[in-house]
Amino acid sequence: MLVSMKPKTSNNLFLVLFLWAFAGFACSNDEPTIEDETKEQKQKEVVESFSGDSISDGGEHAAGIRRFFDDFPKATSNNDYAKVNELFDMRMAFKLLEKRDLLPEKVPDEDQFISIMKAAMAPRMCDPVQGVHYQRYEIRNVRFLREDKKEALVYLRMWDADQIQLKMRWWLHNHDNRWKAYDYEALEMSMRFSTMFGVGAKMAKEKHPAIHQFPKLMEGIQLVAQGDTESALAVFENLENAGFPPVLESLRLLALSACLSDFGEFRRSVSIADKALALNPDMPTLHHIYAVNYNGLGEYEQALEHANKYASQLGKDGDYYGEAGDAFAGLGKKAQALRAYRNGIADDPSSASFCVLGLMKTLPAEERKELRFHYERLANLEDRLIELGEYLFAQEDADTLRVLLEVHRHFRPNDENLEYYVDALGELE
Repeated sequence: MLVSMKPKTSNNLFLVLFLWAFAGFACSNDEPTIEDETKEQKQKEVVESFSGDSISDGGEHAAGIRRFFDDFPKATSNNDYAKVNELFDMRMAFKLLEKRDLLPEKVPDEDQFISIMKAAMAPRMCDPVQGVHYQRYEIRNVRFLREDKKEALVYLRMWDADQIQLKMRWWLHNHDNRWKAYDYEALEMSMRFSTMFGVGAKMAKEKHPAIHQFPKLMEGIQLVAQGDTESALAVFENLENAGFPPVLESLRLLALSACLSDFGEFRRSVSIADKALALNPDMPTLHHIYAVNYNGLGEYEQALEHANKYASQLGKDGDYYGEAGDAFAGLGKKAQALRAYRNGIADDPSSASFCVLGLMKTLPAEERKELRFHYERLANLEDRLIELGEYLFAQEDADTLRVLLEVHRHFRPNDENLEYYVDALGELE
């Protein structure tokens, strides 16, 4: 039986990339703006958007943009297909595909093509497992693409029910005084809806043999979203010879590397990540996986190097500070480790469970008064006990598990899982 070491990959939003690539939404007659963006320009804007304070919320259009991001998860959670179809402009998305030359051939009947896609999309988006259901979001930057401010590129962070973060940018346009989406990109993987759609369309047109393996890749990602990382690992390994094009193979390798890292197979995870990076060097989350792995291996200088590479592409956040803190702690740089953990907590107090855990490990007993303050602000404390308790038990870290139980008992004295972890602590001792 595999033992999960540091679970960070369970993420329903991770599915967004694929589920949207095969269906669509409502329509307008506007034309999308096409920008010739270099890798350097994109990276600069991404880092600026996710570093420090928010840059822009959209000014006079802020309320309308927020309305879009408020309405979307409500529509998917309520199975409101009509509303979901209203919020994503498929005709605009279709025109973007044409302008970016991502369709393998001219579509003979545009209206029929869009109708088919619209009919397929809403049920998937509302599916409780496969759909898009984020609990909260934070707009970091809004850049208007036209002088009339009818089109915008929005950078934001989203958190799922497990408080796992996803950084994204969405292309929106204002049609009939309502903001609607027509493209998006998951920045951790630098994979954009329109690009992935083009890959899928090209595979279908050319009858690529790997297209029959695509449902298995989807199954693996769905298993990750459901928390069944062990089954997902088997799926990704069995797809080794599927013959995916580079963009999909790099994704398979990334997912496989993340699963291996979760189970403490750090050296093998590094080897797989090397292959993914060779196929697609523009996947910042790979550097976070490297940092987790090298910290697990006790190779702290390399962990810090990759944490810094992650930050150079996505900005400094709780994931960066958590791994940087662990690296500093491993190098014996206690003051820098504590500073990193506290910065990670400040970045987002409700999701910084591993930064709080870092403080539990690093602070001496006489300085632990702050732990209660930080722990109380974490979301879903019952779930955090399980998350951190399982990790510490796998690490055989009795001292920190004891601290965790003391702090958790202060806020949740009747938590039914306390007894289980008290017994686990007894086993370790």
